[in-house]
Amino acid sequence: MSTTISLDSEDGTIEISKEESRYKVTITHKRRWILFQKRKTEIILEHDQIEQLATHLNNQSKSFPRGNIDFGTSME
Repeated sequence: MSTTISLDSEDGTIEISKEESRYKVTITHKRRWILFQKRKTEIILEHDQIEQLATHLNNQSKSFPRGNIDFGTSME
């Protein structure tokens, strides 16, 4: 199974990759709204933080059943 998930939209790309027990989230903007805005941002998340993110996204998406998104185990 892949250790990287990439989501692309017209505004930018979000890539989540697993590096050992941490998750690296890279956000790349395609458009610049402000001249001094960074084009690329990297964030490192621990396993419990990525689970919180998955739970939040799942609850916002109103999917059935709730809690269906699981980044942690799908990337291992």
